[in-house]
Amino acid sequence: MVVPVVARAGAVRARGAGGEVRSYLAALNRARRAFLTGSPGRLRKLGAAGVAGALLAGAGGALAIAVMTSALARADAALEHRDLLQSARVELFRADANAAGAFLKGGLEPTDQRRQFLASLSSASGDVIRAADPQDGRYVQVNRALTEYAGLLETARSSNRQALPVGASYLQIGSGLLNRSVLPPLGAMAAEDTDRADAAFTLAFWAAIGFVVCVLAGGALLIWSQLQLAQLTRSVFTVPAAATSALLAVVTLVVLVAVVLSSREAASVRDGDVRRVADLVEARASAFEARAAENLTLVARGARPEGEAQWGEAVQRVETAVADVRSGAAEQLFPSFRQYRDRHAEMHEADVNGDWRQAVRLATDRGSDGLAASFATFDADSSALLQQVSVGAGEGLQDARGGLRQFTLAMVLAGVIAAGGAAFGSARRLGEYR
Repeated sequence: MVVPVVARAGAVRARGAGGEVRSYLAALNRARRAFLTGSPGRLRKLGAAGVAGALLAGAGGALAIAVMTSALARADAALEHRDLLQSARVELFRADANAAGAFLKGGLEPTDQRRQFLASLSSASGDVIRAADPQDGRYVQVNRALTEYAGLLETARSSNRQALPVGASYLQIGSGLLNRSVLPPLGAMAAEDTDRADAAFTLAFWAAIGFVVCVLAGGALLIWSQLQLAQLTRSVFTVPAAATSALLAVVTLVVLVAVVLSSREAASVRDGDVRRVADLVEARASAFEARAAENLTLVARGARPEGEAQWGEAVQRVETAVADVRSGAAEQLFPSFRQYRDRHAEMHEADVNGDWRQAVRLATDRGSDGLAASFATFDADSSALLQQVSVGAGEGLQDARGGLRQFTLAMVLAGVIAAGGAAFGSARRLGEYR
């Protein structure tokens, strides 16, 4: 068979091109071995190790600080969002308690209770609107249910002013709607915010650990490379490399102290004021839940036998939450709430014995040691303590992350400068060797 001349020529050119590529790769391989072998190659490797160590300490440490700062900011945002939802829950429990209390007297309700009911409902609606996420359909359901609740309570109020018994039925329906369609979603979303805050605090902790690992590993690599370089060349450290490494060490030490203090502050706030805020909110919400159950039971006039059990469960949650506050200031909450609990026992005994009017008088007693006055004292004291602890939590988180921001750029610059010093020192020793 005769092969065409053109085909043979193409094959020759292909073999020639392949040979050129192989020759080029072989030359590159020889250059690489020559570049990285022998004393010059060791000098280059040590220089590269020093540069890598400086960049790991500087850039890696800066990244860890940025992650830590961002995590603490997310924790702060999650807790602020949780505070809005929890505030809405407390105000809605208060509104329900005041609405039920107004029904203990027929006709026109007390002006102060009506004013408190409207203020609580408006405050809760505003908090829900500020906390609302357009992507979360639960907020739409909550707002719709709140509107329906307000309508039912207004119908109940109109009937009560006319002394119509049907008003109590509308009150019970409205309270049931609130406890079924509004308060549980708000509580679930607040719990989700707590989980997000806990996850952010955990991330901040591991970011602090990452900072320590980066600076220790990078610093160790930088120091090792310079010690090996000095030993290989039998000379002292070059001034630029030593000076820039010392600069990186000083900056790292300062930032390390700041990171440790910030981490400790964040942990203290998380285990201190943040937990106390949650406990105090639970105490207040459960207290108003107990007050609402108490009033609704009296309004029902024996038609709500489960009311006392609901009251007891809510009171137990209050006492547990107050005990968990772990603050000396919380001790002032116990006397007033215990007095309220004792007065409730007297009221309940009168109601069980058939003296409903006496039970109502005891439930609405605003004397210095009366049931209503005792509860009002607990409300005022717990509100003041909650405000104090909330401010402390917010300021603590601001302090924990505020001191870190300026150190991110400082770590990057110190790492780059130290990397430049390491590269210059290696190049200088390499030049002396040649």
